[in-house]
Amino acid sequence: MKGIYQRGNRWRWEVMYDGRRQVGYADTEAQAIRARDHALKLLKLGEYDKDDPHTIGGMVKVMLETEWSTANCKSHDWFERNCRLIMTYFKPNTPLSEIDSQDITEYVLYLKEERHSANGTINRKLAALSKLLKVAEERGYINSRPVIRRQREPEGRLRFLSEQEEQDMLTYFLEHKEAVQLNAVVLLMDTGIRCGELQKLTINDIEWDMGKYGILVLRDTKNGTSRSVPLTQRAAKAVNALLSMSDDTLHLVPQNHDWMRTSWLRMKHALGLDNDPEFVPHCLRHTCASRLVQSGVPIFTVSKWLGHKSINTTKRYAHLRPEDLYDLVDVLNKGH
Repeated sequence: MKGIYQRGNRWRWEVMYDGRRQVGYADTEAQAIRARDHALKLLKLGEYDKDDPHTIGGMVKVMLETEWSTANCKSHDWFERNCRLIMTYFKPNTPLSEIDSQDITEYVLYLKEERHSANGTINRKLAALSKLLKVAEERGYINSRPVIRRQREPEGRLRFLSEQEEQDMLTYFLEHKEAVQLNAVVLLMDTGIRCGELQKLTINDIEWDMGKYGILVLRDTKNGTSRSVPLTQRAAKAVNALLSMSDDTLHLVPQNHDWMRTSWLRMKHALGLDNDPEFVPHCLRHTCASRLVQSGVPIFTVSKWLGHKSINTTKRYAHLRPEDLYDLVDVLNKGH
């Protein structure tokens, strides 16, 4: 039968109309025939069903309702943002089977030239597209997926705040009466927790009777493992301040995702740091790590504090304390 082929235990269907092709797989010959006829109808109409998983838009919908749903994926919002960009570029009704390596290359050029994205940012966006195509292949919506080559990423600078920058930042939030932001950055800087972890913190995650000033118990972390982080004296004060100001009886900070970003950008502009792309909230985590390392805390201990899955991630901070190597010169001097 035209356009219907048996492949092992499954049936592959293929249809072409006006130079456009769509393919897929089905469990039975009858299902393959129905899928082929449905695809041909849509091709003739010049459109695709928005729920058709053989298209970009349909597959995005499938992923956001299953693997990337809020219940199953900690990075749901991240995937949703990247999927919107994917659909803006490729268009929702584009058949997945039509995306090839050349299209990926042109997508990368679009991100570089039109959106001025750095290689690291491009790789994060390619990761979303790669996952989308991988699952489509596993489910039989496409026969194979194109090769997606990641961009080379430089190690980059570990941006952390100087004492003067910290003082300027805190002064700004204080003078502008942004108390939630003021206490949030203190907590982030003194604990090194991620912004996403702060967003999820609740009153049930604070153990006041443990440690010197209390601890935070992080149960829903980026790498899926729980950890506890001790509070400094000023971090404990910041937690209490956030609890007293929160409109939410459970969470410490607002649950909308723009509350920190908009204030941070205003503060960044006021401090004259608009041209510093690395001056972002995540540098508060780097600040905590750098201060621990520079104070002589062993890398392994810092790794446990930050909750790094691999100590290699923490080793990026090792160069901040070169004096640990200075005494080794005497070892090499012996016998000379």
